Amino acid sequence: HKLFHTALAVRPWLMSGFQVGCRVRVLRGRQFSDFKERDEGVILDVNEECRNCTVVFDERPEKIQVALKHLRVIGQSTNRGNAADAGARSQKVLAKQIAEEMRLADLPAVQALDSELQELRNALQDAQKKMKSYEARDEKQAQEILQLTRELSSVKQEELQADLAVARMEAASQEMM
Repeated sequence: HKLFHTALAVRPWLMSGFQVGCRVRVLRGRQFSDFKERDEGVILDVNEECRNCTVVFDERPEKIQVALKHLRVIGQSTNRGNAADAGARSQKVLAKQIAEEMRLADLPAVQALDSELQELRNALQDAQKKMKSYEARDEKQAQEILQLTRELSSVKQEELQADLAVARMEAASQEMM
């Protein structure tokens, strides 16, 4: 009986219910670089010998080792799903952080692509302007060619009428002879 009380004195967390999957909160007055008072999370692993546990705090992806003396159990696990939920939450947070870091890391590449895209848009606009200019010039040339064709046709018709008139006169003069 005395041995049991000695064990409790050395290991008070045995009676406090720290186990994988339970929800814990950091005690008041605790301020550390990785966690602070009132942070809450789920225990993923308990190391009784070292008197610490691995916790995934809400809204943080990393697993953090915390001494049991800094934590209080706020919810018991009825199954091991809470640890899985915490792992899933931490994975979502980690994915968001990675996506943001990738976006920031790729920012110069994205800016370069935006710049290249703008250059391509400008080149396309210039090409469209030139095409319209060529179309206008081609239209003008087509009108000029049409006018010259009409004039040539008129001249040819006049020449043919003149040739016909000469041929008729020659035919009439031969008949008279």
